[in-house]
Amino acid sequence: MNYRPHSVYPPPPEGWHDEDFEYSFDLSNMPVFQSVLGLGQQINDIVLQLQRDAEFRWRAIQVSNPGSHLGLRFQTPDGTFLQNDYAPMENFSGFPGASAGIPGGEPVALEPEVVCPPGSVILLDVEVL
Repeated sequence: MNYRPHSVYPPPPEGWHDEDFEYSFDLSNMPVFQSVLGLGQQINDIVLQLQRDAEFRWRAIQVSNPGSHLGLRFQTPDGTFLQNDYAPMENFSGFPGASAGIPGGEPVALEPEVVCPPGSVILLDVEVL
């Protein structure tokens, strides 16, 4: 049996500490979610601007209400896509009832974490599946 530590992320450097922080894509920063898209239509390069005061360590994705037929594709600040193609929203909900449209869910961990420089952006592409 392989050993897996409780936390998959290394401890912060001596003299530093981690603080919980969340960013979200929602109607307040993405009015595009009010648009009606047809099957196969895409909206690419939706920007999530990160704060400029400290680096952000992106460790999880959580979709709170995955009841739609949208596929998501995330791009890190260095231009790397987290996945090759659009993944259904429920893949990011961490909740077994996701495909039934039940709200809730746990964050889905990113391993390894994505270190985002201060002031960088995370990009999201959306497609109707």
